[in-house]
Amino acid sequence: MLVSSRANKKSFNSINKLLSGLQQNTGLVINRNESKLIFSKGCRNKNELLNIVGMSQSNFALKYMGMPLSSTYLKPRDDSALIDKCRMATEGWMMKQLSFSGRAKLIKTVILNTIS
Repeated sequence: MLVSSRANKKSFNSINKLLSGLQQNTGLVINRNESKLIFSKGCRNKNELLNIVGMSQSNFALKYMGMPLSSTYLKPRDDSALIDKCRMATEGWMMKQLSFSGRAKLIKTVILNTIS
C-alpha cells in the first residue's frame, strides 16, 4: 500500500486511525517493522512523526510493483530489470511457433503478469 500525506501530527494520527480501521475491518495488519516512510527534503520534524506511526525512514531506493520509486524521472537503466524480465519470458522456442496475434497475446499476458 502506498499512502501519501502532509508531514504533520494531524495527518500522521489520521494515518494511524486508517491503519487501525483497516485491521478491524479486514483483519489485515500492517507490518510496521517492514514499512518505510519517505520524507521530502524540507521536512523538519521527522523523528517525531516516525514515533507517531512506529515506522522507520527510507530513501527512494524502494521498488513498487517491480519499478523503482524515484523523485525524478526514470532513466532507461531504471527500467532494465523489468525489460529483461519481459524479454526472458517471451524469448525462446515458443515465440518462433506463434502467429503474430499469438505473439501479441503472449507479450500482453507477460506484461500484465509482471506488473500485477
